[in-house]
Amino acid sequence: MIGLGRIGMQYGFDSKRKQPASHTAAIIDNPNLTLKAVCDVNEKTRYLFTEEHGNDIPVYDDYSKLFKEIQSEQLICDLIVIATPDFTHEKLLKSLLENVKNVKKPTVIFCEKPLTENLASAKKIQQMMNNSNVKIIVNHTRRWSSVWKEAYTLSKNIGVIQEAAFYFSTSPENKQVEQLRDGIHIADILSWFNITSQTKINRLNTKYFTYDFYLWGSLGKIEIVNFGETLNFYKLKKSSRFENFNELELILTKTIEESTLVNAYDEIVTFLNNDIECLTNEINDAIMAHDVFEKYVYNKKFEKSLEESS
Repeated sequence: MIGLGRIGMQYGFDSKRKQPASHTAAIIDNPNLTLKAVCDVNEKTRYLFTEEHGNDIPVYDDYSKLFKEIQSEQLICDLIVIATPDFTHEKLLKSLLENVKNVKKPTVIFCEKPLTENLASAKKIQQMMNNSNVKIIVNHTRRWSSVWKEAYTLSKNIGVIQEAAFYFSTSPENKQVEQLRDGIHIADILSWFNITSQTKINRLNTKYFTYDFYLWGSLGKIEIVNFGETLNFYKLKKSSRFENFNELELILTKTIEESTLVNAYDEIVTFLNNDIECLTNEINDAIMAHDVFEKYVYNKKFEKSLEESS
């Protein structure tokens, strides 16, 4: 486990979040996983980990030493998690891929989003992958959400997709605009649902957090609201209000509160047990999300307007 910051460990201390909300907590809570080692460059963060989880799990301050132990098989592991800031991913992944290039058993690298800082560097990582035993997956969290997965299935039942729309604001934890961190999830949805040409992205400069999705088809509509927890599904019917008109009828509403990290790690365990052949959101999907972000989601005008308003 590389990185003990927010998603790495510290979201696990947030009482308002659906737990487990950190990689550390999700791994420790999973009865099929054993956390063998962690690494962070920050001394206070390493101390916090030891205070919380004791001295039984080795704590490293240098990732290169940890990677060399993995390469030499001093440290045996099936799963390496990268939960460090975006700008470190390319360097870490290059080093890690070099150290696991000869592994002879399935090995999963679970990297926080975005894979790297841009499409060009993401493709460099993809080109380094020459061992079929090594899989990289990226934590585009909605891929492991029951609500979003059901929405994807239902999207096949609303006829021809006519329009889609996102309404979202910058995450409150980001003091400055971070378009890649916020927008890569939207880019991944556009790629996954194949709706790039039909979607309008509305990034709001609001004082509160918003994240809503609407998908209109010729035979129905899908909404995902309540920060991704609530799914509303509508189907076309003859209007009860107006002659010769159609309208939409709500036929399904569902709210699911869950930890997508739990779902992700359960799938990884299933894969490592050879019960499934592939994983959700492997590197090709992450590359496509980067491509969609740069072509359809990144908004120079919005960035400029926020800089001017600040």
